Amino acid sequence: MANKSNFVVSKTGKRYWLAKVYRPSIIRQNGTVDVSPHYAIRLSHFGRRMTLTLATPNQAQAAELACEMYVYLRANGWPAFLSNLAKVSQLKGISQKSHPLKCPLRRLVR
Repeated sequence: MANKSNFVVSKTGKRYWLAKVYRPSIIRQNGTVDVSPHYAIRLSHFGRRMTLTLATPNQAQAAELACEMYVYLRANGWPAFLSNLAKVSQLKGISQKSHPLKCPLRRLVR
């Protein structure tokens, strides 16, 4: 029998999100490819999808933050999640389009 593990990695665990966070890239008109220094995540819940920057160049921190965001989104839904995101942006004085999340959600949730 092969050494195949029967364990499933949970979406509420950091290991799952390590593989899901990514650095967005853009292809310019002259053909050059620019890769963002910050990680991002795609979240989907009840048919709605969003891509959000995690505003960190560290993959482990990005995975932890993505996990927290996912758990908060699942527990509270999109309206609460987006209002929490807006509060974080307002506290930091940044626009939602540039960097919607500069500090972990847990600081605002607790």
